Amino acid sequence: RDAGSYSKANSSSCQICPAGTYSSYASSYCYACSAGYYSPKNSTNCLKCPAGTYSLSNSSTCTKCPAGTYSYSGSSECYECSGGTYSTKGASSCKICPAGTYSKTKSSKCTKCSAGTYSFQGSSFCTECKGGSYSSKGSSSCKICPAGTYSTVKSSKCIKFSAGFYSGKGYNSCQRCYPGY
Repeated sequence: RDAGSYSKANSSSCQICPAGTYSSYASSYCYACSAGYYSPKNSTNCLKCPAGTYSLSNSSTCTKCPAGTYSYSGSSECYECSGGTYSTKGASSCKICPAGTYSKTKSSKCTKCSAGTYSFQGSSFCTECKGGSYSSKGSSSCKICPAGTYSTVKSSKCIKFSAGFYSGKGYNSCQRCYPGY
């Protein structure tokens, strides 16, 4: 009896072990591969699934993890990427979203923050710019409005004051000029 095959008692021939199983020399049956391992037919041992893939027990192949998940070598399942990270199909780890973007749990990509918001690297949400500041789409910080302008919360630009009004740097409203000024 060759390794990778088996024979029942009093049998005159050997049978090849099917895919997902293995046998050693002089075996009377085939053993199932454990979860996280696989084998082609006629195998003498099971092979560990590579990182980025997984398998259930008795598997002939490993399956790639879907986008938004990852796995280690020998995994029986894929794990979700946390907020602020992402992955593509078959990933062995999640990548961190760059500043100016965000992602929710199990994401396949990072999304740019909308104008009037910002984020730091690895964020799961974007933060609104405060009054007196602004940002464009995909920003990693808010910029302060220059003197003579103002903005409200979550603004994408600063607004110039009308004649008779003024402001200092970073104001969220305008002040009326007093008569004589």
